[in-house]
Amino acid sequence: MENLTVKAANSVNDSASYALKLQVSDVSFWFDDTCLFTQLSLALTSGDVLVLTGRNGSGKSTLLGILSGLTCPSTGSVHLGQVSRDSRDHSTRHPLYPLSLWCHFIGHRHALKDVLTPEENLRFAYACLQHGNHDQQNRVKAALQAVGLENVAHTLKTHHLSAGQKQRLALARLFMVQRPLWLLDEPTIGLDHSSYTMLRRAIKTHREQGGITIIATHDTPTHFMEGFFTVLNLDDHNRHFPPPAGLFSMDEHAEVTSC
Repeated sequence: MENLTVKAANSVNDSASYALKLQVSDVSFWFDDTCLFTQLSLALTSGDVLVLTGRNGSGKSTLLGILSGLTCPSTGSVHLGQVSRDSRDHSTRHPLYPLSLWCHFIGHRHALKDVLTPEENLRFAYACLQHGNHDQQNRVKAALQAVGLENVAHTLKTHHLSAGQKQRLALARLFMVQRPLWLLDEPTIGLDHSSYTMLRRAIKTHREQGGITIIATHDTPTHFMEGFFTVLNLDDHNRHFPPPAGLFSMDEHAEVTSC
């Protein structure tokens, strides 16, 4: 069994520009007798955008989970920057650290609290992501403006928001706290035309700053993105056969922790 090694960049606070390399080497993931993908390798550098495609169940969300540190692969390694971490070391209860300091993972579950207003949700998220309240008010206000929710920031509870508004609120975390690696799982679900424009501009700015963006989508990438990007179709990496002898079930042994 190979270890998952997570490496992170030099400074979380380097918001002006990033110099990064993401290296994925021979990553595989099994559950039961199904291999979602096997011996998957890729390398991305500052400014790169990777689009993950494939049918439902092909492993797009699982791969994003591995890259975020939330899920351990069956084999292989992931490196980001220069600080290493072995997430197979179960002496810690937080296998996602320190990769969580360097990435935003916007998944299907928005991680929003329905009883809070949009502003309260972002204040809570800011305290988790930034580990403090420094400049919180200005960052939260700017993020709400960036996604066009400033008019409902104080007046509505989140459970009253539409699906598209909840998606925009989740995406607001991208604007609120700087992270060099963006992992976006179906980010366009529920978005209207103006929100597509917002997302397009955000990705463009992020790559100009040297950030890396990885997006899982069934949408047409050119609808919300401009410039060069690479497409990885996970249907080409799916297999159905028993895992190698001695390879344990990740469902039984993987440690998953989130904020």
